[in-house]
Amino acid sequence: MSKRFKAGPDILSRIHLAVAPGELVALVGASGCGKTTLLRMVAGLESTSDGTVEVLGTTAAKACALRQVGVAFQRAALVPSRTAVENVQLTLTITGKSSGHDPAQLLREFGLGDHLNAYPHQLSGGMQQRVNIAAALVHQPQILLLDEPLGALDEITRESMTEWLAGVLGRTRPTTLLVTHSVEEAVVLADRVVILSRYPGQIAYDLSVDLPRPRDIWGKPSEEFQATVRRVRSHLHAVLRATGL
Repeated sequence: MSKRFKAGPDILSRIHLAVAPGELVALVGASGCGKTTLLRMVAGLESTSDGTVEVLGTTAAKACALRQVGVAFQRAALVPSRTAVENVQLTLTITGKSSGHDPAQLLREFGLGDHLNAYPHQLSGGMQQRVNIAAALVHQPQILLLDEPLGALDEITRESMTEWLAGVLGRTRPTTLLVTHSVEEAVVLADRVVILSRYPGQIAYDLSVDLPRPRDIWGKPSEEFQATVRRVRSHLHAVLRATGL
């Protein structure tokens, strides 16, 4: 598929990407290469200019209407007047799902058992994002879309949250598209890393991450892990050089 806005040039051009059930694919690339636009198209929030986006055998819009997709963006989309558990419960209310996770139990599993009745302003940035991701997962969607979910956090919090997120996704295994600017984060979490070029955004490289889990980056990362990070970073830099960035 391709995407352009009004009469302008293509933002994304001839994108062909298939994601298998239970697979986690990370999208990386320079700012402006169309990563978030691609995610929004899978979420049914943007239409294609050419081609199609198919989600679970139907259109993206229909899959979202059937509540089969969960989305978490960089900024936690929490209602200030609702507690943590009420924010997660809100997803079940909106989707009408009665067979999802128990909001309180899910938050306990996310390490927020002592903060169920806290309001967003009483939570740290990392805690808010845990609530945000819980709200995206509580109705047990088959597809999870994460747009820089840890991007607004400080480095130390982001490192610990990456490890936590790896554990969460390892247990729940939704089919996941993750947008990130962090190569290390992509290698920790993903089964494949897709690198997008710019002007217009195209798939420059589609790299498999064949590493055992769990993947340790903060303690003693293996030579294989470090070699994979170098490989992804080398391909990313090649794309950046080719576009003059």
